[in-house]
Amino acid sequence: YNPGNHVVHTLMVRVSTEVFGRTPFGLRFPVFIGGTLLIPASAWLAWTLFASRAVALLTALGVAAGSQLVEYSANARGYVWMTLIATLMMIATWHALRRPRRKRYWLAWGACGALGAYTLPLMIYPVCGLSAAVLIQATCARGRSADDRRAMGRGWLIGGLLCGCGTLALYAPMLIVQGPRQVWEIQKMTLDVWGPRVGGFGNMLA
Repeated sequence: YNPGNHVVHTLMVRVSTEVFGRTPFGLRFPVFIGGTLLIPASAWLAWTLFASRAVALLTALGVAAGSQLVEYSANARGYVWMTLIATLMMIATWHALRRPRRKRYWLAWGACGALGAYTLPLMIYPVCGLSAAVLIQATCARGRSADDRRAMGRGWLIGGLLCGCGTLALYAPMLIVQGPRQVWEIQKMTLDVWGPRVGGFGNMLA
């Protein structure tokens, strides 16, 4: 196992190349499927947030024609699958915040986080961002009852435990075979990705 390996995608490519051969089509087929699924998933997210058919349609068109997302769907890597799972996690977050006492939304939240981390360790950024959104709602939201806020906190703990334990369970074979040191190398890679972004935020805002 290489710490930069996109595990779920690699497993899918193994199956795809067994079926279609070691050809560009065989390598790209899994990400093509993921990119295609991202179109309705993004429309679903837009509908969830705005309840507008026009917004959902425009979102689907934007995702379908977005050059960077098209590139993700053609480069035979796992980024598009992480994007799809993060989109589903956003939908789960929205429903969990609206109905914090329904555990199935928090379980879906945690399952998405674990599967996304197994797809690509950079999933830590969507997980942390959505966790911050949940905690802000649980502590600062106006017009929510104390029971709802406590339910958000409990739900986030349930989802977080599922996410953490699920990620450890999925990575367990690699941890057992190679030891934690090589898998932990991903921390350096993650920081290497994050470092240039911090300096770039000011330029992006400008």
